[in-house]
Order: sequence, then structure tokens, then C-alpha cells
Amino acid sequence: MSTSQRILLRATSALVGLVLVAALVLGVGQIVAGLVSGDNFIVPTSQWYDALRTTAWDDPDVLLVGIAALIIGVLLLLVAVLTRPRLIGLRAPKDGVEVRIAPRTVAQILRRQAEAVPGIASASAEVNAGTARITADAPLAHPDYISRELERTLSHALKQIPWSQLPSLQVEISSDRGSSVVTAQPPARTDGAAQSSERR
Repeated sequence: MSTSQRILLRATSALVGLVLVAALVLGVGQIVAGLVSGDNFIVPTSQWYDALRTTAWDDPDVLLVGIAALIIGVLLLLVAVLTRPRLIGLRAPKDGVEVRIAPRTVAQILRRQAEAVPGIASASAEVNAGTARITADAPLAHPDYISRELERTLSHALKQIPWSQLPSLQVEISSDRGSSVVTAQPPARTDGAAQSSERR
């Protein structure tokens, strides 16, 4: 899951949660106030009950409530789809065995490997079934040199994972002396489209 997807997911989850909590608090307050003391919390209890019994299905207020419920349902469906785990299939050790790995796990490994290279101040990694993209900040290092060092380190790290097909590796270095991009292409792309990112 990319950074933009995670932000959208968190914002959507927070919005839906706030709406549901607000509706629950208002509804409970209305019911308790009406049953216990007979006070009118938001809408007079008797009028609220009578309105539910007499309002037609094609009333504009009913249509607005239906549209709001539909929007909330779509948002919940979006949250469910985005939170579904997306895994990359790996080479099976034997027939009948299915092995998968989370892209975020690979992104974490590559980020830590990158930040262990001397001269790298910080790094981020984005991984899917066909590409591993690493962006690193090396303020004092020469970008061409450090990008080659980083490419060798990360290529070795990727080869330790039993991929069905090794993904391409793209290393981008940013420093005070400029920037550099190194791309190592595999023989062919991997099947699948799971994606994740790891940022510090």
C-alpha cells in the first residue's frame, strides 16, 4: 500500500468513525432523555415517533437519509478493500506449497539495508511485485558513488528472497552534490500487482 493510499484509508476510517460515534451519542441521548425524564433532547420524542410512522418513503428527508447511508456504506466498502492484505507470491519450495510475502515487509528490509550503508542519512522504499524503488538522502556523499554502493547492497538483499521472478531495482540518491538514479532490470517482470511502501 502506497503512502497516499494509507493517508486516504486513515482519513476515511476516521471520518466514518466520527459519523457513527456522533450518530450513536445523539441517538442514545434522545432515547434516554425521552424515556427517563420526558425532556426533549433534540426532537420531541412523541413527534419523532409520529414522524417515523407517517413519513412516506418518497419524502425528501427520507431520500437524504438514504443517500447519506449509501455514502457511508461506500466509504466502509472502500476501507474494507484498502485494508485487504496484498501479498506477493514467492517461489514454492515444493509442489503444492504456496508462499507469499507482504510488500511492506520487503520495503522495511530494503529501507533498513539502505540506511545501514555509510553516508545514507535516511531512506524510503516502495515495493510491488515487479519493482523495488528506493529513495535515499546522502547529503555529504557523491551521488554516483553512493548509488552504486546502494545498488549492490540492495541487489544482494533482494536475491536472498526466493522470488518467482526478481523485481527490477531502482535506486535514487539525493545529496548536496546533486542526484543520481540507478536502475537494474530483471530478466522479466513478476506477475501480480501488490504494492506497499515504507517511509521513515
